[in-house]
Amino acid sequence: QIIDWIWKVIEHFNFAPLTAVLSVNYLDRFLSVYPLPEGKAWMTRLLA
Repeated sequence: QIIDWIWKVIEHFNFAPLTAVLSVNYLDRFLSVYPLPEGKAWMTRLLA
């Protein structure tokens, strides 16, 4: 779900596809170190 949201934002602002790859990479790195509590999906979107 978060990947779809990231892609919609990137398409809306006409960013390069590399922006999507980098944002998912950074999000994955962050979440591997700092897991978010269950039921807090809005926090994930805020980080993206």
